Amino acid sequence: MDKAQRSVAQKMGLKHGERAYLHRVPADSLKTLELPELDMTEFLNGEYDYMTCLQKVKRI
Repeated sequence: MDKAQRSVAQKMGLKHGERAYLHRVPADSLKTLELPELDMTEFLNGEYDYMTCLQKVKRI
């Protein structure tokens, strides 16, 4: 697959079935990421394959 055609989640290296913790990811961003099916948790507990924190920036 061409790099330009990959989803944001693919570019981030997320793979189906991984255990992930996505901190402060805005709901509208989750749709944009086109996430594969993940084992996501709400709180940190145990080991993870992927962790990230995203934040919206308010431009003035």
